Amino acid sequence: HYPLRRQRQMCIRDSFKTLGIKDEHYLLDWFLTIFSKSLDICLASRIWDCYLFEGEIFIYKVALGILKMYENRLKERGFEDCLTFLRHLPEDLSEKKLFDLIEGFTIASYIHKFIEDIEAKKDSANNMLSLSDYMDTEDGVLQKEEETQDDNSTDDDVIEKKTGT
Repeated sequence: HYPLRRQRQMCIRDSFKTLGIKDEHYLLDWFLTIFSKSLDICLASRIWDCYLFEGEIFIYKVALGILKMYENRLKERGFEDCLTFLRHLPEDLSEKKLFDLIEGFTIASYIHKFIEDIEAKKDSANNMLSLSDYMDTEDGVLQKEEETQDDNSTDDDVIEKKTGT
């Protein structure tokens, strides 16, 4: 494991921010159907199984995996092309590659707590988890904006990616 550091080069989060693409433009459909509308039924079924086993955090991992998988394509497109791509994912999306990416994500305890807090306050629209705030896909990195880290967190508490070494 290695702690993830914020990258200062252009990442998908920055690209989305520049284009004005918000999470709700594409995530609502993904999350409401738990990817069954966007992905092949066999892949969606596997995602459903993992979601039922691991919980809501797995849905975020899938979304991050998809964004990481297509990061370069998405950074090269404009607003409309990005949204069309995200709403109509390629049929040849590699299940193995997606799950390899997902397995590499370890979510820090403060993010789990954040999601639990959101679950406890679902009636409040202002408490929606913003996935783009957690994205920095340069070198497989996931990073939460610094202002949301609590004062007690350390670099080891930040989202980590398994390196296999």
